[in-house]
Amino acid sequence: MLKIKSFMFAVLLTISTGCEAQDTYKPLMVDAVLEGTNGQHILLNLEVMQNLTDRTKGMMFRKNLEEGFGMLFVWPEAKKRVFWMRNTYIPLDMVFVNGEQVIGLVENATPLTDTPRAPQPNKAASKVIELPGGYIDKHHITTAWKLKLKDDSKLNPLADSAQ
Repeated sequence: MLKIKSFMFAVLLTISTGCEAQDTYKPLMVDAVLEGTNGQHILLNLEVMQNLTDRTKGMMFRKNLEEGFGMLFVWPEAKKRVFWMRNTYIPLDMVFVNGEQVIGLVENATPLTDTPRAPQPNKAASKVIELPGGYIDKHHITTAWKLKLKDDSKLNPLADSAQ
């Protein structure tokens, strides 16, 4: 009987610890600047998605994305990237980046669709930023812009096969 009680206590402790950890989850955030060719600077606060689990979930199930905030997807290598809007409730703009150079844009991706989204032409990207729909047009962002991360030492992107 004592063994059963000890086991049940261990199970409850494990469950409650898991719930507590989930409630206190703090995403990795990084400050960034999108720089235009005419001296434009847009400050962004980006939530980082750097492993397969995070990259797969992305903006799913979120109901809003405030101005000045976005999501940064990072990989250790540049490849052609394709995104969908499955279970994503808000329209999104996507900025595809290789190194610091913006190399492609997708504007106002329709929510709740599985249509593959990629810039045309689809070039290799090591980063993608998701921003509120209409952001690219509002700020006149083009492929001539650059992305500068203020502290990329926090980033440790894992390849999808390393998960």
